[in-house]
This record gives sequence, structure tokens and C-alpha cells, in this order.
Amino acid sequence: MRYGLTTIAIVEDDAEEIERDKKMLRQYEQEYGVSFSVTAFTDTVEFLAGYAPKYDILLMDIEMPYVNGLEAAKRIRVLDKTSVIIFITNMPQYAIKGYSVDALDYIIKPVSYYTLSTVLSKALLRLSRNEDKSMVVRNSEGMYKLYLSQILYIEVMGHKCVYHTKDKAIEVYSTIKGIEESLPDKAFVRVSNAYIANMRHVDFVDKDGVHVGDAVLTLSRAKRKDFMEQLAAYCGS
Repeated sequence: MRYGLTTIAIVEDDAEEIERDKKMLRQYEQEYGVSFSVTAFTDTVEFLAGYAPKYDILLMDIEMPYVNGLEAAKRIRVLDKTSVIIFITNMPQYAIKGYSVDALDYIIKPVSYYTLSTVLSKALLRLSRNEDKSMVVRNSEGMYKLYLSQILYIEVMGHKCVYHTKDKAIEVYSTIKGIEESLPDKAFVRVSNAYIANMRHVDFVDKDGVHVGDAVLTLSRAKRKDFMEQLAAYCGS
């Protein structure tokens, strides 16, 4: 079970349904001793326009005007790989497609407290298993929530920095000093003036450099001794 505050977004165009969902969420809080911060949206266009990867759980109606819940979830997954998505629908045949966006489950309307509480418990369990330190980075295209364990390495080019993950590369404006100060994790160690490596993903070090995934990061002579010491300490821990 995840401790602390869990953020939930309800995306539903029926105001009465929203109130029923909120009432059931309050009941769950009282029964299980958890805390929810709940925000409701009646329009997927508005929800997507201001979307930031700050919600732990998304309760999404599929039958929404303009942009349906399934399409909205596909767009969300571009920015947010980790939020737990739960679909609520009158049409179960569409809910099956939710697995294409890694939806946890779907609930058929009318929503009962028993069903919602069961799925919520599954969602909180997934969050507790996936719990990881994260950071938010911004650029001209939007805001991205990155879990530190997902970052392979960071490349620095003047005032531009690129966060490399297995799925994508996100470019932001920053200096290497600013990047180092923003990383709340000792697993990130500078390899040179051009690279910061995530020790979690270092495969080995040889004369060519530091091997991280498919990349080989040049290890500067000035940083070699300090880097090898920190790598040894990290592996030892």
C-alpha cells in the first residue's frame, strides 16, 4: 500500500457520476486510512490541454464528447508512462482496448463501491511496487515526469541537456551544474563535461568509455579516478 497522499483525476462528463465517485473515494479513505487529492474534469479537451504528469491514478470515462477516454489515454501515455489508468464505461467492448495503453482495469457502470474499492486496492498496490523517485522536466513541447530509474544517462551540449531513456530523448535548456543540482539521487555521476551516467544502467567500463545500454560515454581522464571510486561504492552498496 502506498503511504502519503495519492493524487487522483476523475475524467467524467456526468456531474452526478463525479459526485458518486468522490463519495466512494471518501469512504475508501475512511476505511483504509489513506489520503486522496481528487480533481475532476468534465471535458477531455480541457484535461489534455493542461495535462501535467502529476496524477497517480486516472479514473476515465470512455464515452466522452470530442475526444473519447481511450484516445485521451493514448495522448497521455506520450507524456506519462506511469499513472495508473482505470476506465469506467457503459460499453465493455471498448474497454478491452484499454490494454493498449496499459490500463490497469475497467469498471462497468453503474459503479459499485465494492468494485471500485477492489480496483483501487490493485492500483495502490501497483503504485507501491513501482514507487520510485521522480523529477519533472520541462521544454517547449510540454512537461515530463521522469522516474530516475528510467534515465540511462544525460548528455550535455552547451546550454542544452538531453535526458536519454529507453523510450525517448528529452531535450531541455540547462547547464551541467543545474542538472547535477536537480538530481536528488547519488546514482548519477559525472563521466565528463559532456555526460552524466546513471550507475543503475552502467554495464561495464573499458578503454573506450562507460557502456550504458547501446551508448558508450567517453570517460575523461580527470574524472576517471573519482568515477571508478563512486562506481565501486555504488556496486558495493
